[in-house]
Amino acid sequence: MKEKLEKNKKIKVNWIEIILFLFCTIASSYFIFANLDTNTWDTYLIYADIFIGVIAALALSKRYRYAWILLLIDACFYGSVMFATGNYALAIVNVIIIPIILIFAGINWKKEGFTKEKLIKTRKLNFWQGILLVTIIAILTIGFGVFTGYIVIDLIGVSNDDIPIYQIALDAFSASIAVIAFSFSMMRYRETFFLYTVLNTVKIIMFCLLLFSFGGQEGSEKTTLFISLILAITYFFNALYGIFMWNKKN
Repeated sequence: MKEKLEKNKKIKVNWIEIILFLFCTIASSYFIFANLDTNTWDTYLIYADIFIGVIAALALSKRYRYAWILLLIDACFYGSVMFATGNYALAIVNVIIIPIILIFAGINWKKEGFTKEKLIKTRKLNFWQGILLVTIIAILTIGFGVFTGYIVIDLIGVSNDDIPIYQIALDAFSASIAVIAFSFSMMRYRETFFLYTVLNTVKIIMFCLLLFSFGGQEGSEKTTLFISLILAITYFFNALYGIFMWNKKN
């Protein structure tokens, strides 16, 4: 009887995941193939990151226990691209800080155990933890802003005129939220994807402003920014999906 029931089960198709993946790959492919003459390594790197990054983001939103491994690979790819586009705070966070958080996430998730469906168990944030969160984000934003604006740019030799103040500010804010969001996912808080929604909203604004600053000028950096914007939009909608999934009962 059990075998018959299993055969009669319909295959569940998650159209949200399919639509997000197709939107990201098709839109990005258009910009890649329309600018083959000007594409450089960072353009192809962000294109490759689509396939890892979107799958990793979907895996985390669905609370899959091995999502941290995919996110670890994605962080290194994404950090390299952020460095190429001048978002140095996001670059350093993705290449150095987030991989450390994700390793601890894998350990913590296994330690706390999983649901019957082998999914990550989630828990709720309390009021005082929320106040602490806002305070930490404010402190980190100022810290990353100072670090990006004065230390990294001076070390690399980039002129302050080449990187607008709004980019430094939004880059620092994004980096601080990213650190907290990944830390929250490590600690299994249900509010994790609220932070990812804010993070990707800030990224969308930042990439739009950077693209407007290019005007009619074409080149690999503009193509990379277009693909980064498409990724941010995809991650934004995935974050909304993640809010629903992480607030489901364990």
